[in-house]
Amino acid sequence: MQALLVNGTLQNSQLFLQHSPLPLQRDTAFCQLKLKHLEQLFQIPCHPSKTGYASDMTLDTFAHPQPPGEKHRLWPVFLPFAGCPNKCIYCAQDLQTGQRSFSLQKAHDALEMRLSQALAIPDHPPVELGFFGGTFTLLAAKWQRAFLALARHYAEAGLVREVRCSTRPDAVSEEHLDLLREYGLNLVELGVQSFDNRVLELSGRGYTSDVVYAAVERIGHAGLQAGIQLLPGLPSHTPALWKTDLEQTCSLHPVAVRVYPCVVLEGTELAKLWHEGSYRPWEMNVTIAALAPALLRFWKESIRVLRIGLAPENSLREHLLDGPWHPSLGMRVRSLALYLFLKDRLHGKESVPKQLVVPKRVQGEFWGWRGEMHDPYARLGLDKKSVQFAEVSAFTLRT
Repeated sequence: MQALLVNGTLQNSQLFLQHSPLPLQRDTAFCQLKLKHLEQLFQIPCHPSKTGYASDMTLDTFAHPQPPGEKHRLWPVFLPFAGCPNKCIYCAQDLQTGQRSFSLQKAHDALEMRLSQALAIPDHPPVELGFFGGTFTLLAAKWQRAFLALARHYAEAGLVREVRCSTRPDAVSEEHLDLLREYGLNLVELGVQSFDNRVLELSGRGYTSDVVYAAVERIGHAGLQAGIQLLPGLPSHTPALWKTDLEQTCSLHPVAVRVYPCVVLEGTELAKLWHEGSYRPWEMNVTIAALAPALLRFWKESIRVLRIGLAPENSLREHLLDGPWHPSLGMRVRSLALYLFLKDRLHGKESVPKQLVVPKRVQGEFWGWRGEMHDPYARLGLDKKSVQFAEVSAFTLRT
């Protein structure tokens, strides 16, 4: 909603009062209270007129670009390399998950104990379970059933609200999906990595993009939701190809994505190429610049972005040779995405911004990691004096 001045009068004042970052109340008896709040918030005088409320300002009130949605606690169950038919050149699931010693029986028993203990806690919030780190649908059927039966039992008890798994695009036959649906699994995350066939070949994935399209279609026909995992920066993968991957991903309308920029981990085939000098990962600045507009696009398409970057496991840090890994990579990408969104919002404004009210919940995201967004915002005319953080649900820009 945009509130505009005409002949010194703030137009659409009633609409502004309903949607502004002021106490939500539509009763006109509270208008004066809201206007007082408005004067305090923007430090400007406002007074009623016949057509609205006079003031020397233009106000633009808008939401964060990320679509609203419920957030629930995800319990990842890591099954490193379990079910995988081969090892891809970049993969080191044991290092990425911090599980150097692993067995399916131990993983099952540990999950059962954790769920049992959680259920015994009064009013424990519902959780989501995710089976990651391997190719779940290529596990022996008895193990798939064992894990899924455990999840279903605690779903029926009210503790588990959603179950998901990760697998390969070439491992989702109708038979596989029937088993997942039978036990109440909701979401199948496909390790797509890229839609470029040359990139897939060099990475040892063993399938082409056509297989990905078919897999997503089968998942939908089975009544399940599809998620897509992407890995920008693989051998021969460029920011231009990443833009194509972005378009291809959005065209499939997954409910969620994960983005893991490629890094070089000790002991992988990719590490050999790195030592030989035949492979170099993306630089950090290139990665953030490529991912931020993609994040905006995912938000625009109402696609949930579940994670950006690998989790900060100690074993990963110890064996990381090169690549755009950072413990706050997700925040840095979000910060730049928000900046690009606000920059576009300001484009075409006739005057420089006088003040921006920002929801306090995104204060850290706004200024960025170690305040790295201060200078970019200053170039837009937004500095510490003109930016105010408040307990509000929406942004309000005064120009």
